[in-house]
Amino acid sequence: MLNLRKLNVPLWGFSIALSWTWGLGLFFSVQMAIQFGLGGLLAFAIPNAIGLAGFGWMAQSIAGRFESGLEFEKHFLRTVGSLRWIFLLYQVVAISLTFFALFKYVFIPLGVDRYMVALIVLGAGLLLGEQFRIGQLKWSHFAMAVVIIASVLLIGWGGGSYFHASNRIPKPFHGAESALSWSFSGYFIPIIVGFLLGPWLDIQQWQRAIQIKREKTNVRGAYLFGGTFFFLVLLFHGTLALSLWSEARDLGVAASLLQQSSDGLFHVKDFVVRFLFLSGLETPLLFRVMYVIFLCLCIISTLDSGYVALKWFQTDALKKSDSVLVTLVPKSFLESPIPPFTLAAIVGLLAIPMGLELEYFMAFYGSFSVGYALVYLFRSFFEPRFTAFTQTTLVSLAAFSLGVFGIGYFQELPLLMMLGAIIPVAHASVCIATRKAVEEVKKAGIVERLAERDIAGAVSSIRGMSEGKAEEAAGHSSDTALVKESSEGREELLESETDLSPQVSAVSGGASSWIEGKWFVHKLTPTYQDTNSVGNVYFGQYILWVGKTRELFFRHAIPSFDLKTTSWYILTRSIEHKFLQESHEFEEIEVRLRVGGFNRKFVTLEHQIYNGARTMLGKGKQVILFVSSKDYNIIDLPPELHRAFLPYL
Repeated sequence: MLNLRKLNVPLWGFSIALSWTWGLGLFFSVQMAIQFGLGGLLAFAIPNAIGLAGFGWMAQSIAGRFESGLEFEKHFLRTVGSLRWIFLLYQVVAISLTFFALFKYVFIPLGVDRYMVALIVLGAGLLLGEQFRIGQLKWSHFAMAVVIIASVLLIGWGGGSYFHASNRIPKPFHGAESALSWSFSGYFIPIIVGFLLGPWLDIQQWQRAIQIKREKTNVRGAYLFGGTFFFLVLLFHGTLALSLWSEARDLGVAASLLQQSSDGLFHVKDFVVRFLFLSGLETPLLFRVMYVIFLCLCIISTLDSGYVALKWFQTDALKKSDSVLVTLVPKSFLESPIPPFTLAAIVGLLAIPMGLELEYFMAFYGSFSVGYALVYLFRSFFEPRFTAFTQTTLVSLAAFSLGVFGIGYFQELPLLMMLGAIIPVAHASVCIATRKAVEEVKKAGIVERLAERDIAGAVSSIRGMSEGKAEEAAGHSSDTALVKESSEGREELLESETDLSPQVSAVSGGASSWIEGKWFVHKLTPTYQDTNSVGNVYFGQYILWVGKTRELFFRHAIPSFDLKTTSWYILTRSIEHKFLQESHEFEEIEVRLRVGGFNRKFVTLEHQIYNGARTMLGKGKQVILFVSSKDYNIIDLPPELHRAFLPYL
């Protein structure tokens, strides 16, 4: 078993590297190498590889908090939350640019019909993705990696034969510009930011990290291996391009192999293909064939990974969705990755007549998605419930940053390109940094309110003392209990994660209710009335307790509700409860309830039940809906309820 786990590290390493070798890295390595030389290539490849290995390093720390891969998977899917759409967009854009790069930089220069190629590549990616699950994908990728390594060796042998026959030695060091030029800095900052943070929004990488955890393999080791192999792939492709660029300049054919671009800027991502097939030079046939195989395998290994990852991610999203669309569209269609894959292929085809270049797609990863990646990194690694941001602000900053980057790119203003990557980082960092200050302010408010309660208790004690010795003793006892409750409540509230409307209120009958973070908590003590003939609490009582807690929560959240004047009623659509442990009479019970989510029609309430030893007795959820008090027709969530429930979401 130990040997198998050791073997898993390189197996997963190959799969990690190939899943990350999509069109952006594969072809942009040629651009960086030829435009800025070996220094530009290394400045592109090193952050790319470090970002991949760094993701694995931190993912191992996250995975170590959980006993199983299933719990790790639940953590990821839970922390994604409202950021789910950016993960899907990130993946679709990656697949789109991969199709686009394959069409524009390989098959169009070769004169091959791009529509036929689209069908072949799309079919191959979907077929492999459907045949292999994530646990099996590492074996198909290992086979591809073996062929890729063989093709690299044969390309090296063919290139050596070519240069030996011409009695020339390539000089793969100098590009069209210097890596120390001001124009390179416009690329360098977005590259650093985009690729160091990029894996955190990539569904493929999260699925791999989770599967590696399930197989009890070292995540860090696999990603270190994968990052190293990925770096070698980029280094090979870039130095190959530089060698051929040096040869073309020596022969005076470099300018003739460059295509005029629609934006008038320097684009050479298809230079290797043009040199091997369109220069008229006698390059070995094996050299050319193996290069095409190398490119196709790198592309297909990305597409099948994308298919498997999207299928996994969309299936989970469908389970959690209460959207009306889910009831109108067949479930198999919504779960299938075929629609987003087809959309990606269409986008890739349409981008060609529009005159787009790979840099246009790169801008998304170097500016637009950066803020989201940083926010999710913090949420996943440090604070799973981090919500100190708004979707509107993130989208606005992302669009603004993308616009700044675009102006800088087209006008050749490197400073604006750098700002396009820095702005979302600064905004996300402020969101994260100011969270602590906000929490301190909230805690100060809690302490102040609890101090007021202590004063009120002291006043009650003084009044009790004036009513005689017997009442004095009772008053003293009451005051002591109140002060103790206040002290305990203060500790609980200060330990809570976020507290938008903290309140502690005593309830008659020995029970009490308070707000703890996002949870409304109701404490009670079961008696013999709640037990069955065996002696433990009757199962139906748990649902009654949840129902009572829900009504107390409504009273707290909607104090203005009046049954006589209301225009709407609340009805229960469904409720479920999972029994974990039993409880007995006189055992302290806490019922905790919060808003799990809502849409236009339905609100989901989650509940947990604990005993005095903080052992979870059970958990579940319920879905409620709203009807008109006049005709009992279902209505949308009333605005006042939206405002009332939002602090507990």
